[in-house]
Amino acid sequence: TKHRTQYYEDQFRYKDGEVGSIRERVQRDSPVIAELRTNVIIKDEFTLVTDLSYHLAQRYTRSDSSIMIKVDHSACLALGGTFDPCYILTITALPSQMGPTHNKRNAGLIQSFMADILSVPADRGIIKFQPVEECNYATNGTTMQGQIEKLEKHQANSGPGAARRTPSIGTRKSTPFSKKS
Repeated sequence: TKHRTQYYEDQFRYKDGEVGSIRERVQRDSPVIAELRTNVIIKDEFTLVTDLSYHLAQRYTRSDSSIMIKVDHSACLALGGTFDPCYILTITALPSQMGPTHNKRNAGLIQSFMADILSVPADRGIIKFQPVEECNYATNGTTMQGQIEKLEKHQANSGPGAARRTPSIGTRKSTPFSKKS
């Protein structure tokens, strides 16, 4: 039991406001994208989007500003050979935010939420969890991998002894110049 306790403490160590590594911080702050396609006619898109955004922010422990929602309603969708109300919800996030245990728990909770907000039973909804590697996921002009590398470099340059690490002439990047004609 001591080994199990240590495992869970390690897994959930950063939930209580501790900083963690740069990689963990970028992963925790990375966007979660939800794309909902349904044949249900939605009269109040604003409420659906804000409620779904809030729910996913809770599920993925993010601020609302890290959640993107796309809704395509009144679509021509059939499930099981019928056009009864149904939906497909694609959730895209970094692999660290998805996995068998996360997805199993989130599937039940999200589909319960969808049943409440759309009045579509869980057996008429499909959730597709789509992990995207850090090098293939970008926002603010850089990939998540690029952001991690940039922050790690900044931390290395501003850490203890950074003042002594001034680049020598041979290691400085040259600046581009234009040829005179």
